Amino acid sequence: MHTDKLHAKGDDTMAESPEGDEKSERRSVTID
Repeated sequence: MHTDKLHAKGDDTMAESPEGDEKSERRSVTID
């Protein structure tokens, strides 16, 4: 369920600003 919510948020960001999605991915890697 948590992953579903995260995916939904990512989709929203991508649709609004693709650049934001890329930054989010970089942050995810750093957090990991």
